[in-house]
Amino acid sequence: MSKACVVGFLADISMGDRMTQYRRIAEMAFAHARQAGVLDGEVAIVMREVEGLPKGSGDAVVAAYRQLVNEGAVAVIGPFVTDNCTYLKPTVDACRVPTIAWCGASSWLGEWTFSLPNGSLLDEGPLLALYALRKGWTRIAVLRDASEIGETYYRHFAQAAKRYGLEIVSEQAVAPLATDLRAEVALARAGAPDVLIYLGYGMAIQCVNAALDGWQVPKLCSTAFVFAYRPEYLAGFEGWSGLDQMDPANPYRQRFLDRCEADLGWRPPFMTATLMYDSASVLAEAIGMAPALTPVGVLAGLESVRLLPAASGGANTTISFGPYSRKGWEGSRYLVLNKVEGGRIMFESYLDP
Repeated sequence: MSKACVVGFLADISMGDRMTQYRRIAEMAFAHARQAGVLDGEVAIVMREVEGLPKGSGDAVVAAYRQLVNEGAVAVIGPFVTDNCTYLKPTVDACRVPTIAWCGASSWLGEWTFSLPNGSLLDEGPLLALYALRKGWTRIAVLRDASEIGETYYRHFAQAAKRYGLEIVSEQAVAPLATDLRAEVALARAGAPDVLIYLGYGMAIQCVNAALDGWQVPKLCSTAFVFAYRPEYLAGFEGWSGLDQMDPANPYRQRFLDRCEADLGWRPPFMTATLMYDSASVLAEAIGMAPALTPVGVLAGLESVRLLPAASGGANTTISFGPYSRKGWEGSRYLVLNKVEGGRIMFESYLDP
């Protein structure tokens, strides 16, 4: 393979300095693939950053995606947020460019739409219900976003709660961008729950701690937890445990960090760094196996990726795609439970079924 190809990266959240960091991580992944003989030629990374839903607009995401396609991208990484992915999917299907999103919605998956989800709207509720059962927390109060994300999370959580004999004593839909949840938290507290669970995108959780008014209750959340890796949001997650993909016992994560230190002079502390590395590594494998450097060729290459070790998730997490398989993670530990304690993010538990 002698011709360079273009890969797009679409961020639908304002990222600031992380865009440069993501670029360097992706370039490192492609360089490692060339060193290993998986990839022969050069890959050019074209990046777009917009503010999509819920703070911005889905139209901005669509426009940015079309720009990447017009610049010759044979594949795209992103976007991240379920609402934007849902809005974008018809455009992806029309453009016929394989696209790997980080969202957790099964409705995203299709012929051209792949996923390395930072969580799953279908899996996370049952995992949190199972953890509550194991901790002996049988009375549950739920705060969920009033959105597709929150509704899907809750539907699958409620089904799992029935399975495990848990009682939902309070369930409230809240605005995804809520800034004051004192009334909702007070109502949840009145039900005397054993645990408070938040299911949503992650912005509303920022005002829960301020509304507790001395209430000491265990708190669990969805992969909204990944916002804790952004310094401006960390304090809002103090005392919370949440679903995550950062496991210090994953040897491939440790190898990734060692490579970052050697190649970039830096060990990224945030979880999505490994997700970017895994996404770029998958595309390196796909491009290397593509019969042609076209979107159709890369689609065929993606469908050939099997059992690629992942830096994300727990040990033994791998990535595979196929003609009828579009969600990449394999292994029960692709999600783990971490916590924020004393301003630090720490590993808490595996969630094996």
